[in-house]
Amino acid sequence: MTLSLQIRAFFLGTVLTLAGCESTDLVVVGPPSASSDAGGDDVCDGNEDCDGESFCARTACGDATGRCARKPLLCNESVAPVCGCDGTNYWNDCLRRQHGASAASVEECPRPRPCDDQHSCGGGAFCARIRAPRDATCGGPSIGECWVLPERCPEYSPKLLSTCTNSCENACTLIRTEAAARFDGRCR
Repeated sequence: MTLSLQIRAFFLGTVLTLAGCESTDLVVVGPPSASSDAGGDDVCDGNEDCDGESFCARTACGDATGRCARKPLLCNESVAPVCGCDGTNYWNDCLRRQHGASAASVEECPRPRPCDDQHSCGGGAFCARIRAPRDATCGGPSIGECWVLPERCPEYSPKLLSTCTNSCENACTLIRTEAAARFDGRCR
């Protein structure tokens, strides 16, 4: 087989492989590193057992071991919250995998990891103060929950009622600024 035919076959195989991927995730996989098997099927106890491009994906949060899985390089901004085993809410599943967390559920965490002025979320997460009581004041101390957001907040983000402006604002932006807000029927 000539080199040009080999190149064409490679690109055709790549296109066919990408056709099976979901349109929301882009995973670029390079050659395997010295510390991983070609299939990424290494058994792991934690993320430190995987190469820097992978994380230890557990089937269930309580599992003692998992398998190394590749982290996506790019994620879109779609809103489809998921809960990680770390108790952090992720804007979407791609961001959860990109940050190396196993999945707990395909919805917001029922008991998310709490945060406040003395306890930050760390790891690129924001302290979302989105369950403010009706009498919450702007800038007052409040407990929040940890959220990981896309690099840019999408314009089509759901709306929350800001306790500072008493107006409906972009939920992603409010979470990013860690401003007190709440769900309100007027904000759709």
